[in-house]
Amino acid sequence: MIDYYFRNIWKPNTEKFNFTGWAIVEKIKSYNPKNILDIGCGYNQFKEKFDVPFTGIDPYNSNSDIEVSIEEFNTDITYDAIMCLGSINFGPEEVIRNQIKKISTLCHSGSRIYWRQNPGLDDHNREGSDQIDFFEWSYDYNYKFAEEFKFEIIDIQKDKNRIYAEWLKK
Repeated sequence: MIDYYFRNIWKPNTEKFNFTGWAIVEKIKSYNPKNILDIGCGYNQFKEKFDVPFTGIDPYNSNSDIEVSIEEFNTDITYDAIMCLGSINFGPEEVIRNQIKKISTLCHSGSRIYWRQNPGLDDHNREGSDQIDFFEWSYDYNYKFAEEFKFEIIDIQKDKNRIYAEWLKK
């Protein structure tokens, strides 16, 4: 169902968010990243906003640079900035942990991850969203996973009905 939903029903609503909407572009640029990975990039709408190598991956959207899940994404590159704006939100804790473990291998000391996390809300209000297993992100989960994978939380706060978090790789 998740495949069908994100291929055929979901549409971006970037302008809705304060920290993880368009404002995230200037936030990321302020750290002068040399490269960026957007995990679950959807329509890859952030790519044109940056003048550095930018790779958007998404298992369900052909507008991505590479149509692949984070679990299947393979590269020798590490990234200065990784965007996870609504993508690492589905499944039980074990799935989320494995995805973060994979993401951590794409980071080097000083890398930053920018998150938009769903605290378990089925509020997409679109047909089929009620069939999706939304992970119940919380501040506690952020601190737990950040510690487990050797990140420091630089910022964490509400962004409308989501959680914005910025993690720094130690």
